[in-house]
Amino acid sequence: MPPIDQLPLEDIITPAGVSVWPLAIGWWLLLLIASALVFFAITYYRAYRKKWGYRVEALQLLELTINNWKEKTINDELAIKELLTILKRTAISAYSEKNKNGTKNLEALYGKEWLQLLQRQAPNIKSSLEIDEIISASQYQKKSDCSPLILYKFCKEWIHQHQIQWQGVSK
Repeated sequence: MPPIDQLPLEDIITPAGVSVWPLAIGWWLLLLIASALVFFAITYYRAYRKKWGYRVEALQLLELTINNWKEKTINDELAIKELLTILKRTAISAYSEKNKNGTKNLEALYGKEWLQLLQRQAPNIKSSLEIDEIISASQYQKKSDCSPLILYKFCKEWIHQHQIQWQGVSK
């Protein structure tokens, strides 16, 4: 037997490494599924913001107003006025696009017509006589006996529950 140094041995030849590109079909499927999920998440988020964005902002303004009233930085009349302004701004934000068929402007509504619109858009909310009085008449008086807390609760409930579908304004 010849010595080991003289044997015709060669170094081990390793095969070439596996290439990253082109990707295997499983990676393509994973990329496709991830892209679809991102697309649907963005679409859902936009729809959510369109439906709830103005509501979230209105609820924050309501909280700020009622906290200012509780801390006595604003009086009852100013608190009622601000709460009603927030309520009207919310309605305008919700229905300005849907009210383009020539009916009355939401900005121009006041008194009983305004109250009827609020009740039509949120029929599940039962308003009290005090709420009806605040919305239709008390806000135009110098001194009101109504509590802003009652109006705050009504506004909060209305913002949460009003229908997105436009119900129209009575003529």
